[in-house]
Amino acid sequence: MALKQPRHVLVFLLALTTAFGVIAASPSAEQILDKTAKAMTSAKSVTVKFGYTAGGNHSNGSMTMSGKKFTFNLGNIAVWYNGTLQWALNRSDNEVTLTKPTAAEVVESNPFAILTSYKQHYTPSLTKKAKSEYIVTLRPKKRGGQITTATIRINAANYYPTALTLRLSDGSSVSVSVTSVSSGAALPATYFQYDTRSNPKVELIDLR
Repeated sequence: MALKQPRHVLVFLLALTTAFGVIAASPSAEQILDKTAKAMTSAKSVTVKFGYTAGGNHSNGSMTMSGKKFTFNLGNIAVWYNGTLQWALNRSDNEVTLTKPTAAEVVESNPFAILTSYKQHYTPSLTKKAKSEYIVTLRPKKRGGQITTATIRINAANYYPTALTLRLSDGSSVSVSVTSVSSGAALPATYFQYDTRSNPKVELIDLR
């Protein structure tokens, strides 16, 4: 994707949504991720608010998902994905880039998508199992991607994410602190599409 911002913004967030129900007394990493993936896709919509730190800079953001669709805002960057097409707005450059991303590119833009595709691309391991939280580490099955490891902290009582750390291939890291996760009502399809009429001065770059 031809976005004019540091590449770690494309992997701005790897977070997990809530899971409900009872699992085995000693759940595996796969069971934990499958539970959270089910919660993400079964809710009509999910909104996550978070703090984001990378390269010594901190900002706050939010993301709303509904199935495979999502939209998020983080600083000067806003992204809409309707399940097929993705619009990435760079407010500092006054440009919006339209692409038809691959599954791998969707994960880079929305690491939430890793939950429904991790079995194909990542190997999970449960690195901590305590009364209050689980820590799951994901490592890519193939080399060459931007994410080398993703460490996710999950509340053991309700399966809400609490924090995560991404290690990137350039040696940098991204830290995310989730402040809230909430489910909501169904949203119209247009919610996940950029409205070109909203700001006609923004240049549209079509890379489909």
